[in-house]
Amino acid sequence: MCAAAFGSLGLAVALDTVTFGHIVAVAFVEGVGFVLFGVAEGSALQKVVADRHLDAALARNSARAHTAALAGQPLGGALFGLGRAVPFVFDAVSYLMSVVTVSLIRTSFRRDPVPERPRLRGDMRAGLSWFWRQPFLRTTSLISMTRSFTLSALYLVVIVIARERGASAALIGLVFAFVGVGGILGSLAAPWFARRASIRTVIIATAVVGAVLVPLLSILPGRATPGIVFGAMWILNPVWSTVVGAYRLRITPPELRARVLSIATLVAGGPVPLALVAAGLLLEAAGTTPTVLVFSGIMVVGATIAVGSRAVRDAPDRPPSFAGQVVIDRAP
Repeated sequence: MCAAAFGSLGLAVALDTVTFGHIVAVAFVEGVGFVLFGVAEGSALQKVVADRHLDAALARNSARAHTAALAGQPLGGALFGLGRAVPFVFDAVSYLMSVVTVSLIRTSFRRDPVPERPRLRGDMRAGLSWFWRQPFLRTTSLISMTRSFTLSALYLVVIVIARERGASAALIGLVFAFVGVGGILGSLAAPWFARRASIRTVIIATAVVGAVLVPLLSILPGRATPGIVFGAMWILNPVWSTVVGAYRLRITPPELRARVLSIATLVAGGPVPLALVAAGLLLEAAGTTPTVLVFSGIMVVGATIAVGSRAVRDAPDRPPSFAGQVVIDRAP
């Protein structure tokens, strides 16, 4: 689907017939595909990875994503220099390569047959019901929402702060390099934390350290400092996604993983599209320092939830297995 969409866009660019509507349609197709692939990948991961390797697998996925983010923009610029249609053709080919590699996986992802015909509304209700009855999932999704919203908004804030301090366009561009490097370092460190730190320690430490780092964007002087501090925030992200993500997979029954992961993703990422809008409005109305304080407050809320939550405090380091348990009946 994504390969065909980008292939059509590359062809339209090459023929000089591309329209804005075509670009929006391709972006929509890629967005839908990204969400569906992510949920399917997460729910199927334990089919191809042994439980003892789950944290390492999630960390490698995170490292792959941050490496792609770090290399993607320079590569896109280089490909665009070869021709306007080349980046889109490259994307189409990369999606085709993904299709081929996924098709080479020999493990079966099929569920056991169910005695009754699946019903979408009943399946959704069962997933929501199970998610709502899990305090750990509710709490970590809420904390993750404060982190995702703040980190997304701070892209614009960091650029504006650096610009106000006289940073060049090249130095501002390095902000994205700092983010990629921070993400890769965090991905390398994540398996170590997964082996040696409790789930409670990881959740509380990442939330508290993140809340402490945000005000430093305004406090510490220097033109490159905002990018360095922002990159340090992204070191925490793979640690969180690896350790908390593995824990979520382990506590969720296999039959409900796709539904529960999609709900958790919606709760954590639903407000993210509004983050840059909020940052832009705050920067225009109040300036950089008050804007940083607002997002610091959001991170403090997340840290307070992490420190005070009984669901986090009482979470066992090794969650119980769901092997042999019966799946929740579908709601009518």
